Amino acid sequence: MVKLKLKASSLIEVIVSSIILLIVFVISMDTLMRLSITKNNIEDTVQMEMDIRECIKKEHFDEENIRYEWGEINILQKNIGNNLAHITYYIKMNHQQKKIDFEKIIIRKDKY
Repeated sequence: MVKLKLKASSLIEVIVSSIILLIVFVISMDTLMRLSITKNNIEDTVQMEMDIRECIKKEHFDEENIRYEWGEINILQKNIGNNLAHITYYIKMNHQQKKIDFEKIIIRKDKY
């Protein structure tokens, strides 16, 4: 049987390694925050939410691409049954890398 000898770390080594880990963590969090902060206007965000809600609530569903000042909404429709349709909304903002996907299943009234 082989006996492994482990060398104990001194208190100074532990403190130095902890400080190095803390510095790396702070730098990575700072970089993450700088990358995630965007320069969007609060009015554009409110307008975007209103346009998305209006688009989702409307009763007439066609496959289309709607452009707005803040970005665009792509609507795709797939029939999944006699009266059912699966509708997917792909929302993309202009100056951000954010993408929002919204899906819903509806009962088609025009199929009755």
